[in-house]
Amino acid sequence: MENLEKLVHASEEFLSSDKAAVSLETNVYWPKWNSPWWHISLLKEMGMCDRIPRKVLRKLLDEFLCNSIDFFPFRESDVPSGKDPIADVPCHCQLASMYQVFFLCGFDVDVEIPWARPWFLKYQLPDGGLNCDEAVYLKATPKSSIVSTLPALEAILTCTNRPFSEAEITFLDAGAHYLLSHRLFRAAFNPENIINPDWKLICFPRFYQYDFLRGLAFICRWSEKLKRSLDRETLNESLALIKEMTSSEKGFPILGRRAWEGAKTYRYMPDGSRTKGHSADSFPLLEMVGVPGTPCPFLKNDLDAVRRIFPEY
Repeated sequence: MENLEKLVHASEEFLSSDKAAVSLETNVYWPKWNSPWWHISLLKEMGMCDRIPRKVLRKLLDEFLCNSIDFFPFRESDVPSGKDPIADVPCHCQLASMYQVFFLCGFDVDVEIPWARPWFLKYQLPDGGLNCDEAVYLKATPKSSIVSTLPALEAILTCTNRPFSEAEITFLDAGAHYLLSHRLFRAAFNPENIINPDWKLICFPRFYQYDFLRGLAFICRWSEKLKRSLDRETLNESLALIKEMTSSEKGFPILGRRAWEGAKTYRYMPDGSRTKGHSADSFPLLEMVGVPGTPCPFLKNDLDAVRRIFPEY
């Protein structure tokens, strides 16, 4: 724990630095992973929002609002003149992840980013999900992406301090049924096919990535909050994985992979120019908390959400 505290403090110091401020002025999201957004997101996932300097959060939000457009264009020609279709257009999972960070850090997100919550509902597709690939919205039968969908569902479900509106209930129910139709990680119309075998392995931090426990925890929270019944048979495979991937000694989920490893990234220059295809950099805290084969205390809340519905697990 002493080493962990040192690395948390190192991330705090970085986030308080002029280097972090310059990085945010250059781009609020890129590069992966050793730039302010990813340090902030990791501390949030560790339950350490109180360790994120308020100043850097304000800087992140101000830069994001200054540069981002408030809609999701389906064609590059729809992007307003002077705006970058990559740097200035948030995708669904990015926006939803930021929404959750600012909410948990005490910001009134619906005042600060008034277009964010309507965005999630607006871009839900007929199958119940969303997709960060803008071209999908132009197809006759658009299909959603689980990775794009879940952060937006989490944002509405867990960041609402009032009764849900009818539109929000419809959004959450449709999204939950979308996940259930996939049994959390299988093709909806060909359930023999697993969409991504890695999703059966728990990861931390997730950032925008997906694993079966993240999906299962959402479904259980949705069931609990909206008082929806669950078909156990649909979830049996994921529940069995819980038993396989939980430490009998500590009762924490056991990590199966580093979802962030091997990623590529854009790199931005202060003049706005960018290059792509760079290997993403890591940082010490990220390396320490994401070791495959180790129990992860930071995911206990997800496990608890499942066990409130299925206590035998």
